[in-house]
Amino acid sequence: MKAVSMFSPKTIDGITYFEPEDKMTYDEALEWAKTRGLRLLTRGEWCDLFDYKKEFRKSCQNVHYWTASVAFSDSPFSQESAWVFSSYNGSIHVIHRHGLSAVRAILAEPEGHRGY
Repeated sequence: MKAVSMFSPKTIDGITYFEPEDKMTYDEALEWAKTRGLRLLTRGEWCDLFDYKKEFRKSCQNVHYWTASVAFSDSPFSQESAWVFSSYNGSIHVIHRHGLSAVRAILAEPEGHRGY
């Protein structure tokens, strides 16, 4: 994995997050977060925060952010895909896991927690 610089933590609307300067593949993003005791936001968390937290929405760059959610399907494409959140318009869609997208991570939850 390439070395990736990290911004200092930012707290907006009561949520502390970390956002590296560089875009990453999905697997790099997961590893980056995990080694720092962080996790990616789920699809549901992205949508809720974007819809209901004005300052959080304003803090987003106009990019695609990886979510913690992989795509599930029998198709070969889906098995190599993950969901991204588009801060352009608040939508979510699937892209190939080897593409580059932005990363925003939060502190990891205790074991047993299930995001949506």
